[in-house]
Amino acid sequence: MKSLNIFWLTAMPVSNIINEKGISSSGGWLAAMLSLLKDNPEVAKIKIVSIAAFKEERKSIDNVEIVQIHSKKIMNGYSKNDVKKLKDEILTFSPTIIDVQGSEFYLGNILLDCKVSISTVITLQGLVSQIWKKFSAELPFYSIFRYLSFKDLVTNDSLLKRQLAYKKRGENELFILKSFSNFLGRTEWDKLHSNAINPDATYYHCDRSLRESFYDNEWDCNNFNRYTLFTTQAHYPIKGLHVLLDALAIVKTKYKNVKLFVAGKNILSKDLLSRLKLGTYDKYLIHKIKNLGLSDNIEFTGWLNQSGLVDILKYINVFVIPSTIENSPNSLAEAQILGVPCVGSNAGGISTYVRHDVDGLLYNNNDAVELARSIEKVFESDELAKKFSVNAREQAKIRHNKAKNVDDLLKAYKEIIKDFKG
Repeated sequence: MKSLNIFWLTAMPVSNIINEKGISSSGGWLAAMLSLLKDNPEVAKIKIVSIAAFKEERKSIDNVEIVQIHSKKIMNGYSKNDVKKLKDEILTFSPTIIDVQGSEFYLGNILLDCKVSISTVITLQGLVSQIWKKFSAELPFYSIFRYLSFKDLVTNDSLLKRQLAYKKRGENELFILKSFSNFLGRTEWDKLHSNAINPDATYYHCDRSLRESFYDNEWDCNNFNRYTLFTTQAHYPIKGLHVLLDALAIVKTKYKNVKLFVAGKNILSKDLLSRLKLGTYDKYLIHKIKNLGLSDNIEFTGWLNQSGLVDILKYINVFVIPSTIENSPNSLAEAQILGVPCVGSNAGGISTYVRHDVDGLLYNNNDAVELARSIEKVFESDELAKKFSVNAREQAKIRHNKAKNVDDLLKAYKEIIKDFKG
């Protein structure tokens, strides 16, 4: 019986979820879950409202409607107009449940001000209330000023100012998490912190589904490029590329031809416009790469689509996630389900995904020497790499099983609806 009208509230742009061909293949876990939910026999219809700084639009496909509400303030606040528009979208849809995707922005505040009496759950994402404390990721304090970039000066957006903005959002997140009574999460870390913030709330575990290509491909222990590393999203201090660079310099003393591939913009580009767009952290990384003599050992791949990411990961020796804080990194999950040997920092929720010496290696957060030695261990032993590959892939297939994850989500929704007291 189709009984559920599901309403998702997000800050993700509409174009990341639905495009002219239908549900986007690049829309990450949200689009992956949407493609599974929309055809479920218990789901009548789905409405996704995005509140973000993008032009207003409305799209429909089958029983799914997606609405973009334009808001300039969602990163740092909201307006009465945001509240009015969201309330109109809710009332014209009559949702059975509202799922707020993340507590790090002001979506929860807008919903509270709508004053609607509907079953609601907060899906936990990055927990900015914890992230802001680690934002500078132990960078030398002088580097924040020594490498201040032209872009950051013009936009008045220094690392310190960005950390203070995260702090403000983190304080608001504490208010949001204390104001709602149901959370959806995926790691021991988000469960621990959400419970500490609001002990009276009910926590539901639901893992994420991944993009289709990652289920259909597999890393081959007999066909990979030796002494290669890969990491993603490395343009913020909390992503830990500066730690990985220190480790890379150590590894290079033993493996001269080691090569690190980094997904994202090419900060080493000589193009004038690209150089003008560099941030302070980018400039610090460039200095570090040159100072450590790593220019020939690192390559920035540019932004990769789904197929491009799979093509690189399939032939990499080791995937590294050096984040100084992280909840449930999709990049790690995608590498694991392919079977790529992984090394990760023991920070945040990463240890929920990587069981040390079973399906990968964990190292102490920010310890470049231990990270280097972990990489070398995988380089030295194909048998160890194969063990990590097999175990990680097996565990990831269970964790990211699409049918199970949809069932878990709908079970949580129905439990929340049943317990709702209005």
